[in-house]
Amino acid sequence: METGLLYFADPMCSWCWGFVPTMKQVRERFDAETPIRLFVGGLATGIDKPLGNNGKKEIESHWREVAHLTGQPFDHEFFERENFIYNSEMPSYAIVAVRNANLNAGYFLEALQRAFYEHNKDITDVATLVEIAGNVGLDKDSFAQQLAAPETKLDAEKDFELTKKLGLQGFPALLGMANNKIELLTMGYESIDVIAPKVEAWIQQSQTTKQ
Repeated sequence: METGLLYFADPMCSWCWGFVPTMKQVRERFDAETPIRLFVGGLATGIDKPLGNNGKKEIESHWREVAHLTGQPFDHEFFERENFIYNSEMPSYAIVAVRNANLNAGYFLEALQRAFYEHNKDITDVATLVEIAGNVGLDKDSFAQQLAAPETKLDAEKDFELTKKLGLQGFPALLGMANNKIELLTMGYESIDVIAPKVEAWIQQSQTTKQ
C-alpha cells in the first residue's frame, strides 16, 4: 500500500456527511504534501430487510446529533419512506467505480452524500446513481458499465475486508500509512482544529523516518 492518508468512509454514514467540511479542509491543506486515498468501509452491508420504526428512530437521532454538531443539512422526509432497505453496498460500488476510473472519488462521495442526506434521493438505486454521475460531469454510459463490472464489486469487498482487518469499527476514519506502518489519526468525527495538528505531526514524523 502506498504512503499517504487513508480515508475510510461510507456514503450512508451520517457522521461521514458531517465530516465533509473537515475533510475538504484536510484535502486543501495536505493534498499537495501527501496523497489521500478513499476506501469504502461497508457500514451497512448484507441487509435485505426494510428499515423498521425502531431503526428509523435510531438513525434520526444520529442525524439530529450530527446536524447539531456540524451544521450539515438533513431532509427528514426520508423517514416517511416505506420499505426502504438501508444497505450501502450499491453506492459503495459506485464510489469504487469512480475510483477505478482514476476520477475524483472523494468529490463523488460528497455528491452521493448530498443527494441522500440533503435531497432525500435513493442512492441505493442504480438509475439514481447514474443520474448523479451525470450531474457531476461523468459519462453516464461509462459509469454504468463500470458500476456493473464484476471487478468493481470485488474491489469494494476488498475495501470492506481491509476495514475489518484494520479493526475499524466507526466512520469516518483517517489513517496515515508510511514506512510500512499504519497510524490511526481519527476514528469518528473531529473538527479540522483537532485533525490538522495530528496530520501535521504524522507527516513530519513520516518524513523524518525516511531520512
